[in-house]
Amino acid sequence: MEYEHLFCIFCGIQVINQEDEPHFQSCEHLLFLAVDEIGDYTYKSDLVGGILPTSDEDFDSDDDDFFQDRLTRVFEEEDKFPEDSFVIESQAGSPLPGLTWIGFSPT
Repeated sequence: MEYEHLFCIFCGIQVINQEDEPHFQSCEHLLFLAVDEIGDYTYKSDLVGGILPTSDEDFDSDDDDFFQDRLTRVFEEEDKFPEDSFVIESQAGSPLPGLTWIGFSPT
């Protein structure tokens, strides 16, 4: 997957663009953009901002409950996301190393 060519499948807006500043642009369908390498969100919509787990920076724990684990748990165990939403998980190298999650909803 080439990150510089990631478009919203509903409206066609290029949501990730590594060639120009800023590197992402939200649209009404983008729920969030999270990057495991930094353990934080690049974007959170108001719709899901309150239900997404905390970033690594805000998380104070001695156990191995990593950002990826907390994020995955919200997707799989909690019924709080819009019913028609989905998450794309991608692992790639530079310019956005590690795992990246992008949540979309058509409504």
